[in-house]
Amino acid sequence: MEKQYSINNFVTLSANGKVAINSEEQQANLYRWFKEAGFGQSELNGKIVFFKIVNNVVVPSSIIAMRYEFLHFLESYDFREWPEGVTRLDLIEWFYDTRPPKRNELLRDFLYRELSKTEQEQYLTYSGRHHRLVINPDELPSCA
Repeated sequence: MEKQYSINNFVTLSANGKVAINSEEQQANLYRWFKEAGFGQSELNGKIVFFKIVNNVVVPSSIIAMRYEFLHFLESYDFREWPEGVTRLDLIEWFYDTRPPKRNELLRDFLYRELSKTEQEQYLTYSGRHHRLVINPDELPSCA
């Protein structure tokens, strides 16, 4: 059974078409949703990285990827407690007028976790930074 969400968990919608994230609780619910969607944050080689778990594999991700997955959620989910007089278009227009999620301590509190060695390997493999190809010029075939 699909989890039920109230639109009020994430944003405040008012009958005049105004949409806003008005509380830290709504912001926390957004970050909790990111975590449920498989997103995470960790540190790798001294840098903060964002990832997503896809089919039990850790792959590189970003704040922007989180933002657009949330957009898809807003566009397609059948929310409970939708107020009368507000359209989904009002919600989508609000989304495009907002900035990406804040990289703050609250985000870190919800998303941060240490990656296991296997997960680090997966992340590095999918980011293309795992193996550097070392070529000895003497071993290259001749072009002559």
